[in-house]
Amino acid sequence: MGQAITKETMDTTSTSTSTVQTNSLNTSTESSSNTISSPVTASSASSGGTTSTTINTAIITEREYTRTEVLQITQTTSTLLFIIDNIVYDVTSFINQHPGGSDVLYDYIGKDATSGFEGVGHSNQARKILQKYKVGILCSKDRV
Repeated sequence: MGQAITKETMDTTSTSTSTVQTNSLNTSTESSSNTISSPVTASSASSGGTTSTTINTAIITEREYTRTEVLQITQTTSTLLFIIDNIVYDVTSFINQHPGGSDVLYDYIGKDATSGFEGVGHSNQARKILQKYKVGILCSKDRV
């Protein structure tokens, strides 16, 4: 499975475009990754004029989990995962800082916590904090 990255080079006399194929490895048969790229532009001087190059250099991998995998990880490791709105969060480092206490989070470890999270009516600040702990998304077959 690969993704094409386009590189455009422009100077005062010509424009060229080339495509490079990259490969991503997937270590799990149940999960996969979505790759998101953001373009970066760099400029430099050359004897023929200024060259501006745009390439996709910042690649962020978003892992996909199955519901079964989220549960298995929490049962076999010390990692504390749960799901809210089809997004997987690792709250291992946050659990003891939770303003409502750690017990309420432990009730949802390895499970879908959407109803509990929404039922409490968390603030926008709480939602921003939650985003820091995002580690992936549910695979399409497990989304609700």
